[in-house]
Amino acid sequence: MRKQLKYYILCTALCGLIIGSTGCNSEEVSYTSSMYNLPTDLDLSDVYFVNKDTGYVSAGGIFTAGLVLGTKDGGATWDTINAYGTGVNSLSYRNGTFTASVCGQRMYSSSDFANWSFKNAALGWWNWQKHTRLADDRVLLVGGENFGRGFIHLYTPNQGGLILKDTFDHELRDIITTANRTIHAVGYGLIMKSTDEGNSWIPSSIAGDFFSGVDFVDDNIGYVVGEYGSVYKTENGGNSWQSCRGGNSIFTDQTKLFRDVAFLNASTGFLVGTNNMIYRTTNGGKVWKRIENFDGYADFNAIRIQKGKAYVTGQEGHLLVIDLE
Repeated sequence: MRKQLKYYILCTALCGLIIGSTGCNSEEVSYTSSMYNLPTDLDLSDVYFVNKDTGYVSAGGIFTAGLVLGTKDGGATWDTINAYGTGVNSLSYRNGTFTASVCGQRMYSSSDFANWSFKNAALGWWNWQKHTRLADDRVLLVGGENFGRGFIHLYTPNQGGLILKDTFDHELRDIITTANRTIHAVGYGLIMKSTDEGNSWIPSSIAGDFFSGVDFVDDNIGYVVGEYGSVYKTENGGNSWQSCRGGNSIFTDQTKLFRDVAFLNASTGFLVGTNNMIYRTTNGGKVWKRIENFDGYADFNAIRIQKGKAYVTGQEGHLLVIDLE
């Protein structure tokens, strides 16, 4: 199942799509990568590796069944850990607790990946997209529907199920917590932050794209990416944002949409999207160049960087692992 390929990256900077004095040069870089075909035809939505050998992947969508799959050999083989009636969209591991949020009403948790407990939302059926577990074990889940309605649910230990905390006029797609306990969430034309652990939210003035991914290098430096390729950067913890990559027109090829962003360090980061798109920056977002010649092909949904590797989830059971060391 595992295929390893020492590949060379021909990064072609498209002049009309990249902001700054980039030119149309290319660079050659070598990585080791592996494309895994997991034992499912479901789309993979998230990935989390506890260590270099043990990892978990969530699968499924709003209209499908769901799975959590696990590996203990770094991705060479995968087994089904748990199956659900609806898709699993987000994974986290904090304070010894593994959490999986599921489209619908439930959030599952386990400390041993064998015995699972769940919490229900009180009312309704919810299209959660991502969640984050806070230091005090509260969980915030974000989601939305039809580009125009967003919501945040809150789970507090020992206080029953999930409650609807906030509603918005924008669908929400991603959420992250930084070390200083600031929370950042993004969605349809919306970037916002909370400095009181989700009790209130401060929106930024940035709009104009369907922001689908957010990542922070540290408390201050963070990035968001929109479906049409726009990238914004903050260097002051989300107080202000500057454009570091211009977006494509909404009338361009709809098969090429960006989904997520992740950074290895302050300089090097990646964008992933449909149609096998992965872009890389090595100068803190000033220049983004497309990486090509991967082993296999996939429409990518999300990226997580852990243990010196980039784990990129894709459609129909595809998982690309890139060794960044």
